[in-house]
Amino acid sequence: MDRGPSGKDNDYGAGRIDALAAVNYVTGSGGPMLILRATTVLDSPPGGNNNGQVDPGEVARLQMTLRNSGGAACNNVAGVFRSTDARLTVTDSVGTWGNLPSGGEATNTADRLEVRAGGTIPPGTIISCTLIVTGDSADYTARLPVALRVGTPPPQPGQIIWGPRVCPGMPTAWGLYGVAYNANDNLLYAMYFMQPTIYKYSSDSLLTPQGTVTLPEDSCTDLDYCAYDNTFWVVSNPRKVVYKITPTGSVVRQFTVPQADYPCGIVEHDDEHKLYVSDRRMVGQTQQRVFVYDTLGNILDTLIHPITGNYGTRCLALDDRCPVNAPSLLNIFTWFNTGGTAIDSTGMLEIDRVNWTLRSRYRFPNASWNIRGIEYDPRDGSYWVSIMEDQTGGNNRIFKVVGFNYGTGIEESRPVPVVENTGINVSAWPNPFTRGTVLSVKLAQPGNVDLKVYDNNGRAVRELASGRQVSAQTSFPWDGRDNSGRSVAPGIYFYRVRSAGAEAWGKVVLSD
Repeated sequence: MDRGPSGKDNDYGAGRIDALAAVNYVTGSGGPMLILRATTVLDSPPGGNNNGQVDPGEVARLQMTLRNSGGAACNNVAGVFRSTDARLTVTDSVGTWGNLPSGGEATNTADRLEVRAGGTIPPGTIISCTLIVTGDSADYTARLPVALRVGTPPPQPGQIIWGPRVCPGMPTAWGLYGVAYNANDNLLYAMYFMQPTIYKYSSDSLLTPQGTVTLPEDSCTDLDYCAYDNTFWVVSNPRKVVYKITPTGSVVRQFTVPQADYPCGIVEHDDEHKLYVSDRRMVGQTQQRVFVYDTLGNILDTLIHPITGNYGTRCLALDDRCPVNAPSLLNIFTWFNTGGTAIDSTGMLEIDRVNWTLRSRYRFPNASWNIRGIEYDPRDGSYWVSIMEDQTGGNNRIFKVVGFNYGTGIEESRPVPVVENTGINVSAWPNPFTRGTVLSVKLAQPGNVDLKVYDNNGRAVRELASGRQVSAQTSFPWDGRDNSGRSVAPGIYFYRVRSAGAEAWGKVVLSD
């Protein structure tokens, strides 16, 4: 018997994995028949992260529940666990279940199995294993297949996180164009093309209205927030003017971009002080362009878009998590027919700013969405995307999707701050989680803290602190339960921290 470490603690965190099937190879008529009901993963530290699943690089113990669905008892049941993949090492392969009467169940709680998952196993990989069980009644033997998943597969770009949600207070007639995130006030700014108006919303899935900003003219298409001086760039059409405005709408600079046929998108690379302006070409021009200006309006370069299509280029953003030549340029591309009367498809693109090649692309499955705006969320690498018009109904909506570099560079052992520039930094680890997570709050100085957890519909489900006096850095464990002690459903949850008039938001994902 290849038994490994002998510790058999009972305080390990647990998560259940359903078995795929059971195969009974030797049984007599009316004899015993063992089936695998479920597998529980125990992965507490130091070998694991206590999220109830086997992750790459972890050591975990396995509790397997067997049921005897046959017509006779099966006594002295024992089993040997085998992996068909060399990346999953079985360090304790033998378990015992005792006596199982007909219809009875048993779990190897006192004699767990143990496995070690290789660190190079891609998250979400299913490892085929076998539990060979024996019993002394009628020389019973069965081979039970076990599909053991290692890690959680990463979310895919374009996967919707929330929405689409109609922008409250905005006119129902189509007009929503670009969106921008202001990290200073933690609000989302949405451009309405048919009026000289920017609508402000909370940056969560509720899109709670926070007022408006008046622009110097209507027919504006996109905007971009400049953190270094707390201003916005705004581009308009058909006058082809770029404005720099304050958060209240006062113009501090303006210049024209006459090179563009129809300026649609604008974004600044702050470190280089370069402005990128996308040009939606007119009838018969399938080769789209992006112009590069300095912040005074001097043209620096004319870039040919790597994708061709009628009236294609729309709004722009930058993705700071791109692993190569960061930040990358994000662009919404809308393919129309030649006459511009019908949408063929819409998608989001990621372009390398250095060699001007296409890095990534995603086509939205709903062809009726006339999509215009895109904005990068620095808190988690996701994107806000705006729908100006839906041919099936429901104009002026925003939804949140997984970005092309969502999670890039994030190590679970080193939590990444979610919100900055408010005097509060917040993070969560592990994230995603199964049994529990720890919400870490860092303040500029000790003070009173309010901390609540909200579901994806904006309902408060758990209050973790109310006016609690804490040090400058404090951790708050959350066990995935609401204020009544009930386990909440798997999904996305937001937590809000308030202290000394400032607030910050973070997001955690509770896995199945």
